[in-house]
Amino acid sequence: MTLPALTDWENTRAGLHRAAQVLGAVRKVSVEPQPNWLHLALDITAEGATTGPLSFGGELALDYPRRRVVYRREGLPSVEINLEVHNQATLAGAVLDVLAQARHHPPVPRDSAADLTPFDIHPDLAADFNRAQYRMFTALARFRARLLGGLSPIVLWPHNFDLAFLLFANPELSENGLHAAFGFEPRSSGLERPYVYVYVRPTPDGLTEQPLPALARWYTEGWTGVVIQYDDLRGENDPEAALENTLMGVYRVIKRYLG
Repeated sequence: MTLPALTDWENTRAGLHRAAQVLGAVRKVSVEPQPNWLHLALDITAEGATTGPLSFGGELALDYPRRRVVYRREGLPSVEINLEVHNQATLAGAVLDVLAQARHHPPVPRDSAADLTPFDIHPDLAADFNRAQYRMFTALARFRARLLGGLSPIVLWPHNFDLAFLLFANPELSENGLHAAFGFEPRSSGLERPYVYVYVRPTPDGLTEQPLPALARWYTEGWTGVVIQYDDLRGENDPEAALENTLMGVYRVIKRYLG
């Protein structure tokens, strides 16, 4: 099945990104610190993303297709916040009001979610991105299951709005040591269309001289790694299988540098 086109979707992408940052701001101060900064990340769901369990109980979920933030807690009715009438700053206020009504007061800094740009999230485009993100997540999960060694979970990073996991090549299982990252990014500076990325840190000498599988290319503009364009995957009969196989080909290239 062809992947969604994700065209003319900049406002939708940006709105969902800013909404995810609100959840990230709450999670940051509402869970215990975790290795490799995982307390700053969100979990992927079939509908979008979630904070997962918060220290005071319940969770906040971002439902992309329905354009809602939902607070769920066992034994209590769910509370929904409609994104259409908010910007990031007022959404943060609404979320904190909902938590306050449940007698929770996480110390979220005001400047962590203060953008005043109104959300302009198109329902069809939000649903398209939800499908695209979950299909990329599925392909990454299938690939990750084929790897050996220390692995982080696949998570969504609210700061850049990318989903990713790490493969550690150091005994501390730390991102401060040698590791590889595999992820999906909706856009970044210099790469305005969605793409899948792979990088090794620290970057080994001679890495970019190695040949790559057909759908992959080296990227060296500001950072060094592999890029697989989402639009190229759209041309494949089975995009998830094409991505999984391409990532395995890239892994065989970088494996020698991971020890």
